[in-house]
Amino acid sequence: MAILSTSKLHLHYGDIPILSNINLDINKRSRIGLVGANGTGKTSLVKILVGETDFQQGELLLQKNLSIGYVPQTAEDIKSSSVKAHIMHVFQNILDLEHEIEDSSKTLENNNNPTTQNTHLNLLHEYEMIGGYRYITEFNKTVTGLNLTLDVLENSFNSASGGERTKANLAKALLQKPDLLILDEPTNYLDFESLRWLEDFINHYESAVLVVSHDRHFLDQVTTSIWELENQSITTYPGNYTKYKKLKAEFILRQQKEYDSQKAFIEKEQAFIDKYRAGQKSRQAHGRETRLNRIQLLQAPNKTQSINLPDLETKRTGRVILSTHEANVGFIEKNKETVLLTVSDIELLRGTKTAFVGKNGIGKTTFLKTIVGEIPPLNGIINFGHQISYGYVDQNLSFIPENVDVLTAFLDAKNIPINEARSYLARFLFIGEQVFQNVDSLSGGQLTRLQIARTMIQNPNFLILDEPTTHLDIQSREAMEIVLQNYEGAILFVSHDRLFINNIAEQLLIVENNQINLFKGTFNQWEEITNKSNIKKGKNTNQNNKNKSKKINKYKFEQQENLIKDLEKKLKNLEIKLNNATKTQNISELTEFGQQYTLIEKQLSDELEKWVNF
Repeated sequence: MAILSTSKLHLHYGDIPILSNINLDINKRSRIGLVGANGTGKTSLVKILVGETDFQQGELLLQKNLSIGYVPQTAEDIKSSSVKAHIMHVFQNILDLEHEIEDSSKTLENNNNPTTQNTHLNLLHEYEMIGGYRYITEFNKTVTGLNLTLDVLENSFNSASGGERTKANLAKALLQKPDLLILDEPTNYLDFESLRWLEDFINHYESAVLVVSHDRHFLDQVTTSIWELENQSITTYPGNYTKYKKLKAEFILRQQKEYDSQKAFIEKEQAFIDKYRAGQKSRQAHGRETRLNRIQLLQAPNKTQSINLPDLETKRTGRVILSTHEANVGFIEKNKETVLLTVSDIELLRGTKTAFVGKNGIGKTTFLKTIVGEIPPLNGIINFGHQISYGYVDQNLSFIPENVDVLTAFLDAKNIPINEARSYLARFLFIGEQVFQNVDSLSGGQLTRLQIARTMIQNPNFLILDEPTTHLDIQSREAMEIVLQNYEGAILFVSHDRLFINNIAEQLLIVENNQINLFKGTFNQWEEITNKSNIKKGKNTNQNNKNKSKKINKYKFEQQENLIKDLEKKLKNLEIKLNNATKTQNISELTEFGQQYTLIEKQLSDELEKWVNF
């Protein structure tokens, strides 16, 4: 039975149709991925489902008392003292009840009688039923899984970064445990560990989930149905993203064959009609014309519009394109040096494609800025090789001139004839009058396309890309992959799109224990070599360089994991005891077990903090 459904739903902005005749069902355990090119209306559809956008026609039906947890792409400013307080607001009913229990305990001390005892027991029973003995553990597991550190949690919500605020909203929605969880681009700010944690959470979640995502690997892991939004309508495909791609390719092939067959038939019939319209077979020709006019014409398969990246001609470089020697990377603030990364002596060679991977906030962007000279190294040497012409696409797209149109911003990178520039921009989907659109009004995806165009027109032989896919839709990511696979120059890029990394990188720069090391192999090979515990603690993944220190740290890490498991087991046992004490209305046991639970829960919280920082 559907918990949410739409019937013949239509949405338009002025004269522009966005959604037409949308008929959808979401069931109790649905795992749906919503995909489609940027600008097709995915977020508009989601906002209709959560009640934030009105529609002009059709029906939206929700199950009575349906709870929806919605995490939008961007987090707005709110009134909240801290990130932690913002997340903890989801437990406000528990926090309020704790104050009532505290007041009841004081009353019981001064006036212990059957009435006050019964009141206290009822409060304790309610506390247990709404998860009072579990919420701190659930909070700690969630913020740890999403890599929200203690420093971030103590920050003011409005002073936190966009990524931190989005993760806080995600944590709050997950802890809410709604009947329907709707996540709009939830993977944009998550590192690999957090992505795996979220995938595991969704796969064990007992209610419905709808995710909007361009992360193909993520969609493969968490979805059992794909909604494709194209040409204002939704087509539903069973299975995950990979299955959807296969089914859609088969559908398009079948559609093309049917279209070609009908077209050939119509041409043949029309030729007969034209030939014999006035001859002896005119009656037969007239009959065929009548039948032909009654045929329902098939549409040719839609050609998805995506960026058409040009092949790059690169100037040959020396053998080594980038080298480092005893370098430290970081920043200086108030005359104090802060070292973020220690860089091993590394050489990147001509033509190599290297992915730079590591936890969020560890210094990857700082390292790229140091390479291109925006930030000096704290010490040591970082040098380009001979004949290097690099192209840099930074994460914030800060090199695009402000308050100019797209064409002017493009010509700022390379002054070429206007007609040639417009043709080049058309390959990046800036078509016709769109080249005169002001850059300040562009979306994140449009800005990314513009900066990539500005970079590629200069024909660099070394591409340095910081999260180039963040705002790109799936079609644009796949188009970029093809170009980068065939690119003859060298590439160094940061990305959290695991499929993009696998399709491009032949080696990795890995940040472990704040040190950058080179791993000669693909991302899949690195994951195969590195077991889960090593991934969590960021140990060196190159098996040829293991030493005694690493074995000791691995042993300590395993001890920490075992301690956490023991504490979790104790909490479960105490939950059973508390439940039994509630049934028997044994106040002394409820008090004793409740105190034990609070102490162990605090210990578990401390150990989880140690574990995540191991």
